[in-house]
Amino acid sequence: MAVNNISNTNHAAQIVAESSTFKTETKQFSAEVLSKGTKATGFGKNDALDIEKGEGKAQNFSASAMKTMPGDVNYNEIMDVAPKYQGDFRAASAALKSQNNTVACEHFSKAVNDMVKDGIPVDVNALVQAVLRESYMDTTEDLRFYADKVKYFNEAKKMTREYVQGLRDFKTSFSKAAQEAGFVLSDPPAPSDERYVDWLSFQKDFINEHRSDTSLGAATGMNSVVASYKASLAAAESAVCSGPGIESVTKSGNWTTITDKDGYQIKTNVPVGDQVQIYGPNGDPIVEIWGDPHVDEGFNGSRNDWHFGEDSTFILPNGTKVCINTEEATAGSGIYYSKGVDVLSGSGRGTVGHDPVTGADRAASMQSDRATWDQYHADTKGTSGGVFALATGTKEWAKLGDDGKFYDIANFSFDEYKKDHKVKTNSNAVTVSADAIKGATSGANLAKVAENVEFANNYPDTPAGQMAADIGIPTMIPPGDCTSVEELDNLITKFEEKLSTIGDDAQLANTDLQNVLQKQQQTIQMMSNISKMLNDTALAVIRKIG
Repeated sequence: MAVNNISNTNHAAQIVAESSTFKTETKQFSAEVLSKGTKATGFGKNDALDIEKGEGKAQNFSASAMKTMPGDVNYNEIMDVAPKYQGDFRAASAALKSQNNTVACEHFSKAVNDMVKDGIPVDVNALVQAVLRESYMDTTEDLRFYADKVKYFNEAKKMTREYVQGLRDFKTSFSKAAQEAGFVLSDPPAPSDERYVDWLSFQKDFINEHRSDTSLGAATGMNSVVASYKASLAAAESAVCSGPGIESVTKSGNWTTITDKDGYQIKTNVPVGDQVQIYGPNGDPIVEIWGDPHVDEGFNGSRNDWHFGEDSTFILPNGTKVCINTEEATAGSGIYYSKGVDVLSGSGRGTVGHDPVTGADRAASMQSDRATWDQYHADTKGTSGGVFALATGTKEWAKLGDDGKFYDIANFSFDEYKKDHKVKTNSNAVTVSADAIKGATSGANLAKVAENVEFANNYPDTPAGQMAADIGIPTMIPPGDCTSVEELDNLITKFEEKLSTIGDDAQLANTDLQNVLQKQQQTIQMMSNISKMLNDTALAVIRKIG
């Protein structure tokens, strides 16, 4: 049996020697990284050193694979109690690192042979499988490394190409404007020409006026919403905030009147009472909300057309939002009363009563924080509330459904409401004003705007922003130091050359990736061949025993 173990050990040593050849290109690429530098390759010096460490780890089988291979023997303990094995294993490792496969096989065989002679059990099959696994895992790591390299260069190429296109588009606009101003771009005024000063001023003024702070967006496919909103959060808020604005907030006794700039009036006696009344611009009554809470559509005297419970929002035809904060009468009762009102319109907010988050009482006031408040406060809460809008041309309210449509609210008694505490609707969708729809989505859209602006402001710290800085993509089209068409032409030439260089690097990286893919296929084939060899060897041993 010792002879068979030694024979199998020779095979194992040969496998280790063969697997090491799949790491030879690593050192070459490491040298390339160090010689070309980080900007040319996209990888730094530490990355290059780590590559070489990976090579050492892959070939130092005595320090990794052998110490962790399965079986009954703890090879760490063998190394500790029997230094004579340790010497041969380390000698074999050193030989493999220097590509001396013959010496590696000799030391490896001697170490395992000595272990067999000393009566230490050796599972050669487990050793072979461990080494094969180590080789395959290292090759897979190489594949991932080169795939990331290809991805880096492709993204850099795309970024540079789009920036070049941005410069070209800018020059096209410049050429058109120059022609309209009476200048011929192919034959500009000379220094001796009387229009030369005008020409210099035209170039500088046009470039400074039309310079765009969207180069990162153009170069990396940044969301167009971010690019358009980055310059001014106020403009973004104005684009998605519904309503004409708050005109006034007045107080008379327990009653507060909040009036928007179209003349809609919201009158309420919260938090002392629980009534909220809404009137149109001509004083026409639209709705009264009272009690726990009941809704009287049009002040027609019924006072009990339908009912709701938790925080809800009523949106007027002009987009003004009336947000009603309710509080439960007793915990678990499902019965609520209106205790706070916030009217959102344009950039303004009229407020009175309890705060929907803290519950603290607030004096009647007019604020200019509609955008912030709207994005951080939900329009509705729980299952007993809702977002409601007036059906077009009526005083009847409709509820926003999960599908984004508004559905006519059915008339139902308070006893019916208390059965499930839900606002009941008919199956027919109704039409509401465009401004009401805008109001229904303003909170979510403002949150998106804020998220996009924050992303844009922090963009240079993102991976794509770092890549732009690494390959020298400016943050402006054209950059701030460009003030003439000559400098613009030089920039275009510069980045066209950069694009060509990055393209060559990308092609080389892709070739490296294909080579590693081929190596991995060879590794898989070798594993298949070795597995067959082990099977054949085992059958031969069985036949010999028999």
